[in-house]
Amino acid sequence: MIKPIRKKLKFVHAFDCFAQIIGLALKTNGRIWSKEVSEQTGVCIRSAQRYLAQLEDYGYLYSDKNTPCGYRPTAKAKKLFEVKG
Repeated sequence: MIKPIRKKLKFVHAFDCFAQIIGLALKTNGRIWSKEVSEQTGVCIRSAQRYLAQLEDYGYLYSDKNTPCGYRPTAKAKKLFEVKG
């Protein structure tokens, strides 16, 4: 589990969580959901849900709107990590 060292470094913690989530989405080649993100990053499920929704809002993931809600990486995420295809 990643914990911020100081208050000033919270943005680094958030960036690291977002990068881990995008990386997980790209690595799995399928849908990811909050429980999986929670287990892989060590954050609570509610935080995982919030991070996934924020990444969708910023265009890095898109939701399949199923229950449980699953997410897949967008072209923007693939470009950020230079993934072809």
